[in-house]
Amino acid sequence: MFGSEASGLTNDEVSYADYTLQIPSNSKFRSLNLSHSLVIVAQTVSYLISVNKTNFQKSKKIQTATKKEISSMLNFCLSTLESQNFF
Repeated sequence: MFGSEASGLTNDEVSYADYTLQIPSNSKFRSLNLSHSLVIVAQTVSYLISVNKTNFQKSKKIQTATKKEISSMLNFCLSTLESQNFF
């Protein structure tokens, strides 16, 4: 999860996370552009993987969803949100 550029994550949003991290930044201006934050995290994870030479393998239990399954899930989400007057 990434919080908004202006205020980060709310306490309620943080409660859903197993772990948190904070990117060190200037104390006078702590807000970071979301895309920049994502690149910093992705680069750091990539670096850690390459240093540890960890070979990640997909679990044999995981099956890739078909386009039909993805479409069905999207339709389900949209209809559920519509029924709750989300839009």
